[in-house]
Amino acid sequence: MSEWITLEQSFLGYPLSVRVCPLGADYAVIISGGCRPHVGSVTAAYWENGAVRCETSVRQGHHDDVVSKRFAQELAQACQCSVSVNCGIHYDDLSKADLACVLAGTEELLARLIGLLACPAGDS
Repeated sequence: MSEWITLEQSFLGYPLSVRVCPLGADYAVIISGGCRPHVGSVTAAYWENGAVRCETSVRQGHHDDVVSKRFAQELAQACQCSVSVNCGIHYDDLSKADLACVLAGTEELLARLIGLLACPAGDS
């Protein structure tokens, strides 16, 4: 079994983690955090013929697909592979500024992850 890679950072008093399991040349990613981690969306991105094709399923009333799509598309593009992303982040009563903080934090974690995975397109 492949070794999991875990990145974790705290935002607004709660941890947010990104766990990645290499699956051959592909990756399975779990993003969870906030005060009530859950399954909010699942996105699969496929590197095919030099382009990324993406499919997402999102739980009604949730917006986790914003993060799962971003991670799946960027990782598939950078690493030129297939990626599945399961995302569930929840914070109670977020202001727009708080939401922006959490989203910026996920972008930082994504950039760190691409660097750690040494993806060919992430080397530029």
